[in-house]
Amino acid sequence: MPADLAGALAGRLKLDYLVIPDFPEDEIDPAALDLIGEERMRKYMALPLRFEDARLVVAMSDPKTSSRS
Repeated sequence: MPADLAGALAGRLKLDYLVIPDFPEDEIDPAALDLIGEERMRKYMALPLRFEDARLVVAMSDPKTSSRS
């Protein structure tokens, strides 16, 4: 049920929905991980995944948290 709610919210925000344990580890770019320190990843519950078109793709548990800092 929580996954359904999260998926619906992601759709409403026009974001992709991702389940981290199901995400293949070999698709995470180590260079992306190096850009954000562990403390900040934990604070925002964010995981840098890769670069697309010169942009950093980040998975977050709550994408709106960055505006609450």
